[in-house]
Amino acid sequence: MSVSDIQREILGLVDEDYYGVWEIGWRLFTVLGVDPSVDPAEAAEAVALLRHRGVVAIYVREWIDDPPRPLGSSGRAVDLNDPAAWREPEPGLPQFLIGAADDRDDATARTC
Repeated sequence: MSVSDIQREILGLVDEDYYGVWEIGWRLFTVLGVDPSVDPAEAAEAVALLRHRGVVAIYVREWIDDPPRPLGSSGRAVDLNDPAAWREPEPGLPQFLIGAADDRDDATARTC
């Protein structure tokens, strides 16, 4: 398993919809045997590389029914090198999502 394998798995998911960081972590564990909630380094690197290329962006929603907003315009931050970022958030806490970057999110994807 490599960072490239992780990137391919992430891209396969976010092509369909937004996914919670914890959902991506679960997928990486079940498909590739990588558990970002224990050792997030490779998964965090894969996301950082995809964001740098402008392919994906991180979004946040405050409540389950809220539409996702680009992280850069939310006033929030997430550290994907922190194992806790890859665990399902407690009720009432913001949800961090990864999704395909569209034209308006490209600048946000590169600067967050």
